[in-house]
Amino acid sequence: MSKRILYQTDHELLALEVKTVIQQVHIKNEIEFKNYLSNDLKTPIYWLVDTVKEEYQMTILPHVLGKDRNDLIRHKKKRLFQKTSYSYAVVQSREQHGRKDDNVLFTALSDPEFLQPWLNLILAYKVPIVGIYSVPLLSQQLFDQLPKTAYTLLITGNLPTYTRPGNIRQSFFRNQKLQFSRLIPLHAIVPEEYANYVLKQITTTQHFLENNRLLPENETLSIIILTTIDKCQACEIVNSNTVNLNVNLIDSTILANKFKLNNSDLSLQNFVVTIFERSWQVKNHYAKLADRIYLIHRRSRIVMYFIATLILAGTIITSGLIVQDALKIKQKGQNFLTKTSNLQIELQQLRFKELPNLPFKSELIVSIVDVGLRLQAKHISPKATWEKLSNVLNSHQRLILNRLEWEIANSPSEVFNSNIEKFTESEFQPKKYFIEGIRIHGEIANFNSYKDVSHIFKQFVQDLKQYWQVKILQQPYNPNSKLQGRSEETKAPFIIEILIPHNYPHESD
Repeated sequence: MSKRILYQTDHELLALEVKTVIQQVHIKNEIEFKNYLSNDLKTPIYWLVDTVKEEYQMTILPHVLGKDRNDLIRHKKKRLFQKTSYSYAVVQSREQHGRKDDNVLFTALSDPEFLQPWLNLILAYKVPIVGIYSVPLLSQQLFDQLPKTAYTLLITGNLPTYTRPGNIRQSFFRNQKLQFSRLIPLHAIVPEEYANYVLKQITTTQHFLENNRLLPENETLSIIILTTIDKCQACEIVNSNTVNLNVNLIDSTILANKFKLNNSDLSLQNFVVTIFERSWQVKNHYAKLADRIYLIHRRSRIVMYFIATLILAGTIITSGLIVQDALKIKQKGQNFLTKTSNLQIELQQLRFKELPNLPFKSELIVSIVDVGLRLQAKHISPKATWEKLSNVLNSHQRLILNRLEWEIANSPSEVFNSNIEKFTESEFQPKKYFIEGIRIHGEIANFNSYKDVSHIFKQFVQDLKQYWQVKILQQPYNPNSKLQGRSEETKAPFIIEILIPHNYPHESD
């Protein structure tokens, strides 16, 4: 996925689009920038800054987390960079000894006015800005393909052309984390002049690191120079003859092949832009909330569109389910109508075949038989049930039976006017069964503890389940309240309901 990138230096502004190669457009003035923005107002901009007007401060802060860390860093940034609001801080590591404080790098654009003309136009055209990024910080990712040492000075740069002056960037890293960076002009083109100039600047920077205790006394500074092959050879000759530094020379063409970068301009700009374009997500360094307001609006719209799409999809799915249910209901209705029509035809045929000497019509005879079966069912004797219940009660002498209710009904919901969820429609079908109901009201006496009551009641219910399905309407104890220390007069009442189906049809076949 390509990104829309602005690459700004102290001398030029480039609009870049990275696809198979880096395509760039030189922006010379505000009129050209207006035309560039007006051609595409929706695509977000990633703004890379490569400038001498960037400051670096390494600081040790107490190790805290969350809001305390944010407040501490915000206060420190205000103290270090009072004249600019374009600042950034990143916790790089922790001290290994003592209080194990945090090592924090603070960076800032000391003179952000060089951004302002372009930023004003971007905000005027309401083009979203994803972030403003520091090129030296992004150059840390070069170490994916470079030698890794504890203390490294990386030399990169852009050679002078007819459109821009050359420069050299010296970036000092500790464990591949940026500590500071220095940008100096470059006028030398001839390899030998380039080598003499660069090695002289490296010597100056090394003295600076030692004097400021950024480079410990017993540590060796590893110097990596990334340039063309001819300049690598010149640096190697000059270094061996004069300064004799710990230099690692890397041909920029070889590094470009590792990054699969095909371009004749092998400058730091192209390396950083290519790495940045391939990164899935890079944290914003300098852009403020006011600079990114249109990006926030854009992302909010995308979220709203996504939610609206989900709601629409849910509505469509729900409508489809409703239509499907309606079709099923319609099909059931058609089946009922067909069945009714068939029954009416059968009824007509039966009436046609009806014997002439019957005292009543056949429908009335069916009703009389059905009433007879119902009356027969209503005379179910409770004797068998009571005998089984008596056998169970005989084995539980500590149970007291206070009241026994018995009733016959057409369905479970009619027994004692209760709605029993335990017994399903498949177990009790109104057209096949009458229901015999028993409700036992009793209590447990002479118990000593909660465990005693629980054991007696569970055993009683288990014995009842040998014959019937049992539903407990009231427990003899409260599981959340132990009954330790109760007197013998204390009772534990319970209510149990039993429903028994009897195979007497409600209707004659």
